Amino acid sequence: AGARGRVEVRAVPGPPGAAIVDVAGEVDAGLVVVGATQRGTLSRTVLGTTAGRVLRASPAPVLINRRPDTKLIRRALLTTDLSEFSGEIFRRGIEVVRALAAGEEVELRALLAVRDDLATSPPARHSILQRIEAAELRPFLERVVPDGVAMRGKVRVGDPAREIMAEAGEWGADMVVVGSHGRGGVSRFLIGSVAE
Repeated sequence: AGARGRVEVRAVPGPPGAAIVDVAGEVDAGLVVVGATQRGTLSRTVLGTTAGRVLRASPAPVLINRRPDTKLIRRALLTTDLSEFSGEIFRRGIEVVRALAAGEEVELRALLAVRDDLATSPPARHSILQRIEAAELRPFLERVVPDGVAMRGKVRVGDPAREIMAEAGEWGADMVVVGSHGRGGVSRFLIGSVAE
């Protein structure tokens, strides 16, 4: 693979998700890249997907690519819940986006999806969202975004997973960076995961 790294090919028996996670751990991977296919909801819920299994168990950040035709990242949406963990995800996400962009300019946007439904009129809601952005999101970005990196922030209200997907679609994001707190087992099955 030239001066930028080496390529090692392995054939590993067993379930693909577990094999990928095992190899990622063995080689101390800095990033795991997997493809994702669209399956029916029941099949995905009951069986899971290889990408979902890797996402839940990987020792390294996971890039799930649903659009193999995309060659250039022009816009990257980074999500946050304002936690310290989220700050680490932001820092790592910016590094990964910059590496994948290979020197090309990428527009970055931060999204805070607020779960609480604000039962207010549209003008009052807009004012509340502006205050959340100024009092919470902006200070978070000032702490975690490296100097010289331009990033705009936005706040949306509703179910975080739906709001992230809506913002990514409306804004035309080529990449979405989402952290996972590593909740597993029954709680993830019943509650779901924003990352998944």
